[in-house]
Amino acid sequence: MSGIVELTCWKTTDDKLHERQNDAQYHQRQLEAVVRANELLAAGETIGAILREVDYPGEIPEVLNCVSMDSRLVIASWQGQDTPGYQPVRFETEGCIYVYGDAGSDWGPYGRWLTLAALADFASDERSVLAPSVDSNATPGSAGDRR
Repeated sequence: MSGIVELTCWKTTDDKLHERQNDAQYHQRQLEAVVRANELLAAGETIGAILREVDYPGEIPEVLNCVSMDSRLVIASWQGQDTPGYQPVRFETEGCIYVYGDAGSDWGPYGRWLTLAALADFASDERSVLAPSVDSNATPGSAGDRR
């Protein structure tokens, strides 16, 4: 039969097909890192500690050592409120974190994916309420103790 070509591809646990084995292996490692990151987030670890645990290859902003699921961030541009109300909820591949919450607006709860850089920017807002760090290097009065 003409026009028929045998193809070889690799499938990862999320059912995505990859032309190259290297791509499939890389994507599968990302999927596994996300599962581990979400387990650690649910256990109360800080974003910074989680990123180190899963061998995140990029730079980790210092403020993320103080951000956990218990943090309440001010993201005034979302709903016109400058009160802390948004929390990191879950990791996704490509270094994104879903942040969700309610800052008290009439529109109700809202959520969106953020990059690590955007999360760090919002966490740096002095109106945000950061969770105590589980990092044993944090001392009273340090960013790890900011509430």
